[in-house]
Amino acid sequence: MQKLDSSANYVKFMPPFYFKVVIVGVICAFISLFVAPLWILTVLLLLFPFYAPLLTGKYYMEPIGNKPNYVVISRDQFKEYKKNHNLSDNLNLKKDYDAKLANALKNGSIFLIRPTDSDFEKWGFNENGNPNLNLSIELHNNDHVLTFPQSNSKKSFYLESIDFTPNIETSMAIKGKTGSSLIGGALFGGVGAVVGSSGKRKIETTKTEKDSVAYMHLISTDLKNEENFAVNAKQQNVNLLQGKLTVSQTFLQNKFQGMSQDDQKTITKQTVESNVDTSTMDAADKIAKYKSLLDQGIITQDEFNTKKKQLLNI
Repeated sequence: MQKLDSSANYVKFMPPFYFKVVIVGVICAFISLFVAPLWILTVLLLLFPFYAPLLTGKYYMEPIGNKPNYVVISRDQFKEYKKNHNLSDNLNLKKDYDAKLANALKNGSIFLIRPTDSDFEKWGFNENGNPNLNLSIELHNNDHVLTFPQSNSKKSFYLESIDFTPNIETSMAIKGKTGSSLIGGALFGGVGAVVGSSGKRKIETTKTEKDSVAYMHLISTDLKNEENFAVNAKQQNVNLLQGKLTVSQTFLQNKFQGMSQDDQKTITKQTVESNVDTSTMDAADKIAKYKSLLDQGIITQDEFNTKKKQLLNI
């Protein structure tokens, strides 16, 4: 069993498979009305969410607010939590939070996204490992600063760019009355077949967009770290993110110019090191890059000598 976060308030949560059992119960109710009486089974299925915790000893608890996904606790843990907390008050807190979230989504200060499975784990969104959730990107004071409140990462970021190719599937269907070409052909010959067919049938093309991966290139607000964050998205989601969050190179340059010289040196050093480490240039060109940093006073002579030895395998 898992532990409850002492800093969070919880409400009882109905997991997805409980809903599936209830849906089967509703189907049985219809069958009982029109086909065969299955009332005992119907009642058992419809009431399943209420007695399941008593049978299994498992209680599903959902935290209120920007916290990870639900946790599963034992009967004793639930009794202890219920003794120290008012679940009715927690339900009212959840209603207030849901209303504020709905308003934030409406005015565009929060976006809901679904990370890819690998990034869901990498960013520590949820210890239970359920990536089929919509998680929030929070926009702060319309200043292009975004955070991931449900992630273990406490950093704030700027969105520099998004790489995205929409996944559009095209399907074709022939609609119209069947047999019209056959009748036209019988009456007027081959030409009638063509006329009859084209006059009664038409081909309809339908385009459907499915989720595709959007790669968000993020820069921390101190400009010292870069991250790539992959999410499942559609074109509309990407357009909203780009319109609300993306910052320009001019914005980042102005931010950099407003920093102290020490911070500028640190960022420049990290950027060059990252580019050199991932590039395919030869050792001489890499050494020249580090020599440029030395000449600018960004790295010391000892640091330059160390890098030079590493590149020359000395």
